[in-house]
Order: sequence, then structure tokens, then C-alpha cells
Amino acid sequence: NLTLSVAVFPLPEQERIQKIQQNWGLWAKRGDIDLIVPMTYALDTVRFERLAQPWIASTQFGQLGSALLVPGIRLLNLPTPGAFDQIQAIRDLPTIGYALFAAENLTGDLQQVFNNTQGNSQSTDREPIPHRQPFKSASLRYTTLQAEWQWIEQNNQLRLTPTALGSFKEQASVLESALKQLAEKPSVSKFVTAKSSLARFQSLFRGWMRSQSVENSYQVRVWENRLVAIERLLKYGERVELRLR
Repeated sequence: NLTLSVAVFPLPEQERIQKIQQNWGLWAKRGDIDLIVPMTYALDTVRFERLAQPWIASTQFGQLGSALLVPGIRLLNLPTPGAFDQIQAIRDLPTIGYALFAAENLTGDLQQVFNNTQGNSQSTDREPIPHRQPFKSASLRYTTLQAEWQWIEQNNQLRLTPTALGSFKEQASVLESALKQLAEKPSVSKFVTAKSSLARFQSLFRGWMRSQSVENSYQVRVWENRLVAIERLLKYGERVELRLR
């Protein structure tokens, strides 16, 4: 019942096996590890994204099994604006989060940025930790995504036809219910329902968002990435909460 994480070098497979005997891709495929933290350390965001992207793509194509990927950001000598820029880059990609290295380099300036951007800090509700409560995390993240869609619709920024909007809202509610039920009391049947509801929603999403994508393709891509992150949490939860794999 332990969660096993590994901090790894983000090198191509043959290079890391020959140089450091670190075959973490195989460990992930076999289900030996739960959390992969590639040391994607860089002083600029472009290089950081270039280091992280191949491994994020590997999770999308199932090359790392059900293991969760958490790219690492090295804070040492990284200015606060640069650190926040890398954090934001990860938030917009299809991954469940980021890891900061190291605690001793978490400056007061960066902490102040977090305090100013994380919403109501007075809330007593504790957010679920993704690798410990993946189903609850998936449900909460989807609820947050829905709140964003609702805000955009209320401000007349959601470019959907009335028919598409009706279908979108209906399927969004179906998925919300399925994820909440799975989070409250996980079971195989609820997992199957949530997984199929998410797959259906994802298959329809690009069609619904065709006009929105013309106006703001980056925004739609980020939404799709967040749905992929929820999909990853379900796959991970299947193994660690339902013990099926």
C-alpha cells in the first residue's frame, strides 16, 4: 500500500540505460512505480517545455503504463517570474502537476505569488492529493473546469450554437455525476461508467468547440489537456484504488 516515486533523468532510453542504468520506462510499464518525477531542470521555459514534452506525450500514448508523471522544476538560481512561468506551462499541459526542487529554495517571493494566485486561502477544505486520492482529485478538477466554462458562458465568451450548447451541458452534467459517484464510493461498475462518460465527452468535445477553437485555439487545447489529465487520474486510480492492475 505504499506509493513509490522516482526522481529520474529525462534522457532518451538508450542513453540513460547505457550511462546510468536507469530503465524507468520499463519500471513504469511493469507497474513497479507510481509516480515519475523527471528532473526537467532548466533556467528558461522554452528548454523546460522541450525537456518535459516527450515524457508527457509518453503518458498520453500509454508508454508509461498507469504511472503518473510530475515534471520537476528546479528553483535554484531560477528567478521568481521564470519559476511561475514554468509552473503555468505545466498547468496548461496534460499532466497532473509539478514538483518543486527543493524546499530550501522556495523563496518568500514565490510563496507570495502562490498566495496571490491560489484563490481563497481561508478555505478549510483540503484538496485531495492526486497520487493518494486519484478519483477524488479527478472529480474536483472536473468541477473546477466546469466552473471555468460556466464563467465564460455567463460572460458571453463561449461560442457554441444553441443546439451544441444544450448537448454540451447535458453531457457535462452526466460526466460530473459519474465522476462524483466514483469519488464518493469507488467500485468497478462506477469506474466503468465514469471512464465511458469521459471517453464520450472527449470524443464530442472538439466538435462542440469548433467555433471556439477558431477564436481561441490555445484555450481549447488547454481544456482538452485538462480532460486528458483527468483521464490519467482515472487510469492510475484503477490500479491503486480498485487494485485491478
